[in-house]
Amino acid sequence: MVNDSRTILISNLHRDETSDINNEVNVTLPDGIFSGKVEAINLKHLYIDFDYETIGTSNYELYVAYPSTSNYTKIQLNINYYNSTIVKTDEQLADLLATSINNALGTTVFNVYYNNYNIYINDVYRDNSNILANYTIYTSNNVDFMLDFTSKYSIGSLLGFGNTVYNNNNTYTGGNIPPIGAYEAIKVSNAAYNPALKLYDQFTDFSCKMNLYNSNGALILNSSDIRDTTISLPITNGYIYSPYELCLYLEAELNKYSSEFEDSIFSVTFDYEYYKFTFTNSKNKKFGIGFRFDNSNGNNYGSMHKILGFNKKIYIGLTSITSIQEAVIFDRCYSNDYLMICSDLIKNNFDTSLIIAGSNNSASMYESLFTIPITEIKNNSYIPTHKEDYRIRVHASKLAKLYNENIAAKKTINFYLKSSTGRHIKLNTQWTIQIEIEYSN
Repeated sequence: MVNDSRTILISNLHRDETSDINNEVNVTLPDGIFSGKVEAINLKHLYIDFDYETIGTSNYELYVAYPSTSNYTKIQLNINYYNSTIVKTDEQLADLLATSINNALGTTVFNVYYNNYNIYINDVYRDNSNILANYTIYTSNNVDFMLDFTSKYSIGSLLGFGNTVYNNNNTYTGGNIPPIGAYEAIKVSNAAYNPALKLYDQFTDFSCKMNLYNSNGALILNSSDIRDTTISLPITNGYIYSPYELCLYLEAELNKYSSEFEDSIFSVTFDYEYYKFTFTNSKNKKFGIGFRFDNSNGNNYGSMHKILGFNKKIYIGLTSITSIQEAVIFDRCYSNDYLMICSDLIKNNFDTSLIIAGSNNSASMYESLFTIPITEIKNNSYIPTHKEDYRIRVHASKLAKLYNENIAAKKTINFYLKSSTGRHIKLNTQWTIQIEIEYSN
């Protein structure tokens, strides 16, 4: 048996404008383009110019049967899917989800809440920089209902529910996931600024503290309470929505200690191209900043080192310092995301399905053609280094059936994009893939 191949370009430039849902495209392939049986598909090249959105046209629905004996009702989030930036926090998303379900079903019994999973002293991550969250959907009247997240437009992955069905209960909790708010904002929790408690070194603290050192390398004590670190953001439990806003907070706190540097004024700037912060002062006086304030006991709660792009160490004797690596905030808060190129052309080809294992059941992505680490997409482009890693056999697929059994003269195939985190792939311009379809003579 000898294999031959045809190369095909798929681009959303050719999408149907009247039903445009951003990253999806239907392609009608010609009849009789293969002189043999369809065997496999190879990814040759991906071009994509995109950003992320928490919610968009690829992750805005679920199905609910209430009570469990009823038929499913489609629930679409009550939002303008082309302007989803109003969803910036987990609280907002939980409220939106509950409201959308209740409105669609004409009831008031559905509730949604999210819970932060705090990292405790005996866990590995002792600075709470890897805090997780989970969502719970339940009925206040304890009536059982069913949830279906199997739609390709499902919000399930974003909430930690995957793309599966849940039944025979009145409450469901998704798996632990990165908080949604981390993609849109910087969550800050500082128990030292809780007026009722005034607690320090708390396991619930994150993204709020660092130390400041004078020109001699000596630690400057906090002006309000020596139990706290020098710089301690005055936010009990809230969000910062831009790097500029974080710069203003930092400058205000740093300049409380300008007398330690002959009244030199600190400036904090952010480079949007390289995602780094720079600290300087007006009189070029030496200073230091530090992110190790655990007194060697392992507690380092609230450190800002990751959101500022520094290591968990002390830097002294400086007149200026810039982040060592990219600040871990907003779209760079979690780097282990994958772009999934999906298509119904592999429908029925179950042995090629992608299994996403999670803490709350595992999900199968039956239409995932290729999965590419986001970090490997450079300058909007990705070309596989090893061809065999991006070759899948499709002898049992919808595409093979249509051509090999000559079922239809018109072969329309659907392509779309997903992310492994469940966030929406928001296109700035377009996406295009070059694929090679192998067939046997």
